[in-house]
Amino acid sequence: MDRIKSYIVNHQLISFFLLAYLFTWILWIIFAPLAYSGGRAYHAPWLIIHLSVPLTIYGVFGPAIAAIIISFIVNPGKIQRRTLRFWYVFIIGLIVIGLLYRHNRQQLHNINLYSVLICLITAAPAAFVISSIFSRVSGIKSLLQTLITPKGPILAYIVALFLLPVMRVTGILINLILGREIPQPEQSGDGFELIGMIMFFIAYSIIHNIFGEEIGWRGFALPRFQSRFNPLISTSILGVLWLAWHLPLHYAEYGTNILDFVYPFYINIFFWGFIITWIYNWSKGSILAVGLMHVSYSQVYDFLPYTESWDFLMIAVGIFVIIGQRMWKKLPDNSPSVYRNAAPDWRAMT
Repeated sequence: MDRIKSYIVNHQLISFFLLAYLFTWILWIIFAPLAYSGGRAYHAPWLIIHLSVPLTIYGVFGPAIAAIIISFIVNPGKIQRRTLRFWYVFIIGLIVIGLLYRHNRQQLHNINLYSVLICLITAAPAAFVISSIFSRVSGIKSLLQTLITPKGPILAYIVALFLLPVMRVTGILINLILGREIPQPEQSGDGFELIGMIMFFIAYSIIHNIFGEEIGWRGFALPRFQSRFNPLISTSILGVLWLAWHLPLHYAEYGTNILDFVYPFYINIFFWGFIITWIYNWSKGSILAVGLMHVSYSQVYDFLPYTESWDFLMIAVGIFVIIGQRMWKKLPDNSPSVYRNAAPDWRAMT
């Protein structure tokens, strides 16, 4: 056991990605096809089919749970002050998030013990991650502190929220100027129905994108990459690993047509990664800032029409950020966006 712990402490990034991929891919490879098909094409047991959606959602939290586990192993020291806030937040989060998932299943008219239990089971990993903000473990608290104590200038958060909508609308305007057709957005509605959809989509996005993904990708992995490499190389490596992590889920959704989806979407996401890194470094290592940008991306993707100009704009802005921020230059070791550890050299980060 001591040898395993020593390996994890001295190879934090490798351990993180192995754990994140293992946790997520096992769940997505087994349960995502069931979730997307409703179990119709599979002769799976009734209970497995009903648990396929919750367990597919569990996979979203692989990066956050991996980051929390590794942070606990690396720095297990406890803060002396005792508090029950962890359990208060966990119980409240379980109930509130369970209600959100319940609404998503559109069965509010038929509430029974079984359906409530399924929703509470679905909400458990999200409630755990959120309540971990109030953990007494030093490593976990240090990992998650920027979620409740934002750092950096307020302008970084404003840009994180509104840059992508401005880019999406600009792409739409370019299409209009060129006389091209504007397609329908992924989600649409009228009046209060649309407002309600946006509110619930934002809630889901906060839960999944911030507390599921960004805690791991930018909160844990990026500062450790930047302790060894410059932001350009760090973002490129993380971008490839981040995109590859999604493959089982996208294959379950698109099947053999996955390449038609992956080619434009993944290139777009890859260049978006440089913009996120810029926001992360500008905000002095704030998970909240990059989380807000991730939430913004999800709403833009769902509620504003997609145009090819959007992809070109993302690539152009990504390249502009690389050049403007001189991302080929390594950040100083005392930067708040660079992980600092008592380890003797960079090998402890990999």
